[in-house]
Amino acid sequence: VGGAQPRVLGLASKFAQGLNVSGFPPIERYTEVLDNLRIACQKTGRAYDTINKSHFTGVAIASDQVGVDALANDIARERGVSLDELRSTYKGVIGTPDQVTEYLRPFVDLGVEQFMLVFPYQREVESIQLVAEKVLPKLRG
Repeated sequence: VGGAQPRVLGLASKFAQGLNVSGFPPIERYTEVLDNLRIACQKTGRAYDTINKSHFTGVAIASDQVGVDALANDIARERGVSLDELRSTYKGVIGTPDQVTEYLRPFVDLGVEQFMLVFPYQREVESIQLVAEKVLPKLRG
């Protein structure tokens, strides 16, 4: 099930194998949704830990800070916004593998078992490779 509203959480607590929190939430909102899911599970008698948690988020990644800065500038230009506006409105993380790991780690600590990552258009292959080689091993360890 995908969502974050009380009705969806109630349905998830009764029927779902997993919950994908929608809306690209930051960690504070994601935590709030999981707290509400826990309450919904208590009401329905469902074990909270039997629901798989996933997170849908954007990841713009480059191997070093110079690459990150260039990538952020490219994305801002493609979207027709300033770099500051991009950084304040980006739904996810823009960073190096270490910065992406730092962004995702709190979600893992909350019990997230799956990530659905959205990468910048036409940069998917390099992004997937960096995440697979430099981020996932650190999140698993």
